[in-house]
Amino acid sequence: MHRDRFVTFALIAFGMIIVGFITRALSRLVVDTQTATLIAAPLILGGFGIVILLTCLSILAYLGVGPLKTPMPDSD
Repeated sequence: MHRDRFVTFALIAFGMIIVGFITRALSRLVVDTQTATLIAAPLILGGFGIVILLTCLSILAYLGVGPLKTPMPDSD
C-alpha cells in the first residue's frame, strides 16, 4: 500500500467516525436515542473497522512483512 493511500484511508476513517457522532447527535433531536444510535452505528463501526485494518497494516509494515511503498516521483 502506498503511503498516500494510507493517509487517505486514515482521514476517511476519522471523518466517518466524526460524521457518525454528528449524525447521532442530530438524530436525537428528531427520534429517540435507540433509533439515533442505530442510524449512526454503520458509520462509526465502518470507521473503526478501517482503523483496525490500518493498525494491522502498520504492524505488518513495522515487522517488514508488508512494507509501505513511497510513491514514485513523476519523471518528465
